[in-house]
Formats: sequence, C-alpha cells, structure tokens
Amino acid sequence: KEVCRSSIKSAVDRGTECKYKAQSYGGRVDHDGQSEARRLHGELCSALGDVAKAMKRCAYLSDDR
Repeated sequence: KEVCRSSIKSAVDRGTECKYKAQSYGGRVDHDGQSEARRLHGELCSALGDVAKAMKRCAYLSDDR
C-alpha cells in the first residue's frame, strides 16, 4: 500500500508542478510559449493518467472491505 501512496503522490506532484508552469506560460502568445504550453499540457495529461492508473492499482490491492 505504501508503494501505491508514493506513486499517487509523485504523479500528483508532477501534475501540480506542470499546472503551475502552464499557468505561468498562459500570458505568452509567442511561438515558444505556445509550443511550451502544449508540451506541458501533454505532460499534465500523462501525469493524470499515472494518477488514475495508480489509484486503480491501489483500489485493487486494498480491496479488503
């Protein structure tokens, strides 16, 4: 269960960090800003996917209700 918690936490941390970076690029409309925002969005989606997978795995492992 500890492995689950740490994998969820690391995915959440990645998602949060990515979100802040994306917000800081939000005001920029130059080409670099746009491509960076797209890249961060992709990272965010990937991190959220990791969270979902980790939560699914944890729910499966702790299915002792």
